[in-house]
Amino acid sequence: IRDQVAAVAFARYELRYLPTADVVHMFSANDVDYLCNKGVDAVFRLANLPLEDKWFQRSHSPVPRSFGRRILASGDLSFPWYFAGISRFLDIVWSRVCEKYPDATLTIQSTSLNPEMEARLKSLPGVHFVGKVDDYRELFAEHDYFVHPLLAGTGQKNRLAIAMAQGLCCFATDAAVSGMGLRPYEHYI
Repeated sequence: IRDQVAAVAFARYELRYLPTADVVHMFSANDVDYLCNKGVDAVFRLANLPLEDKWFQRSHSPVPRSFGRRILASGDLSFPWYFAGISRFLDIVWSRVCEKYPDATLTIQSTSLNPEMEARLKSLPGVHFVGKVDDYRELFAEHDYFVHPLLAGTGQKNRLAIAMAQGLCCFATDAAVSGMGLRPYEHYI
């Protein structure tokens, strides 16, 4: 309920203040469409993701990079569009992966985990949960593939950029790459 009240308050803030701005910098074309559909008439510009250089330096992990079947998904499960994306991935894709590759593992990293998702993850074969991590580069170095099933929004897209910089093969939704200038099947699948 608290999140719903905060969302309504934020929507009022958007509608009240954004139309008075000269330029609104957004990280996603989806967000621009959302605001235009809400009636916000402003000049929008897409901005680049602000990432520090350290994320683009490869980790010196003792774990060698080999293309095994270690899959990573990383995002905030309290964020509704990421929660829905992970749920959809687990429903549609993960069971098929397990059927074809029984030795595949999926690590889901998030700083939040609700009881519903916790129970679900425990019931699935090959799925592990990791909470807060100090260095994402080490976490990414331990995996072969990165899955980012974000359905909308912008705040979590930087993890995809980090995964690409760390050399992982990336599978992403169009929403997860929106505003990054990436082309499907050339930069991501």
